[in-house]
Amino acid sequence: MPRRAFCLTIRSGMEKEYDRRHREVWPELLELLKDCGIRNYSIFRQGRSLFGYMESVNNIDEALIRLDAHPIQRKWYEYMSAVLIRDGDKGMTLLDEVFHLD
Repeated sequence: MPRRAFCLTIRSGMEKEYDRRHREVWPELLELLKDCGIRNYSIFRQGRSLFGYMESVNNIDEALIRLDAHPIQRKWYEYMSAVLIRDGDKGMTLLDEVFHLD
């Protein structure tokens, strides 16, 4: 199953707010993720550093393009911009896979 990992950084002092917002992820965003083929999606936090991992039932890059083009996802990016340090349009740094064990 295609997979992707990414890193993000929380703005200083916004850690609790980040956690709160992710306890209340919008149902329509969760449905959109599923509709785009995203599965097994997790975000881990250590201090202000975030590590995300997701899998896709199809081509992961196509799934992310479809996701990023949707107004709900764009609205979520805007909502989260107050708590995240942005890196480019998506606000995240995509990571290259260098090892995998099934």
